[in-house]
Amino acid sequence: SSSLTSLAEVEATNLFVVSELIVRAAQHREESRGSHRRLDFATPLEKWRKRIVQRWDGSATTTTYEPVESAQEGGGEL
Repeated sequence: SSSLTSLAEVEATNLFVVSELIVRAAQHREESRGSHRRLDFATPLEKWRKRIVQRWDGSATTTTYEPVESAQEGGGEL
């Protein structure tokens, strides 16, 4: 395990981890919704109306899904 010695290294590491998690979440979502566009899945699908939650423990990533409340259910604007 390498030790991080500067704020710039910590920030660069965090940017890399967050970027990778965003890409992985985008690869999981097999649809287009909002600013997320895929040529191979051009249409929004109701089955993907959920949050993709990525967790990184320092060595591995886990992916889980959480329901999204609609505006009518008190979840606010999506």
